[in-house]
Amino acid sequence: MPEVEKALVNILKADSAVAALVVTRVFFADAPQTPPVPFILMTRVGTQFVHSLNSNAGLSRARIQLDCYAKTQKEARSVGQAVKDAIDTFRGTNSDVIIQGVLLLDSMDGYDESPELRRVTQDYHVWYNE
Repeated sequence: MPEVEKALVNILKADSAVAALVVTRVFFADAPQTPPVPFILMTRVGTQFVHSLNSNAGLSRARIQLDCYAKTQKEARSVGQAVKDAIDTFRGTNSDVIIQGVLLLDSMDGYDESPELRRVTQDYHVWYNE
C-alpha cells in the first residue's frame, strides 16, 4: 500500500467514531469479495506533483476517494460523517508521512445493485510531503 494511503487508513482505524461503525474494515484499492458491512473502500484517483523552476518541490497532492458502504443510506451517511470528522482538515504525521492538509472536495450518495448496498462517496485532496 502506498504510504499516504497507509497513513489515512491508520488515522481512520484509530478514530473511535469510525471504529465504532466499521471496526477495522477500512480497505485500500480492493475489498474482500463479501466483506461485512459497513466498510470503507479507499482509492487513489490521481496525484499531482508540485514543482519549482529547478526541481520537484517535494510536495504532492493526491486525490483520494473514500466509499462508505452500508445496508441503509442512513448508516452509510453516518459512516461518511465519521470519516469527515476524522480526516477533513487533518494535519500531522502518521506512518512517517507528513500530511500538510486533507480537504473534503465533494460528497454524494450512491447505490450498488449488487450486492444491494448503499454508499456515500467522498473525494478529498491530500497534500503531503514526498
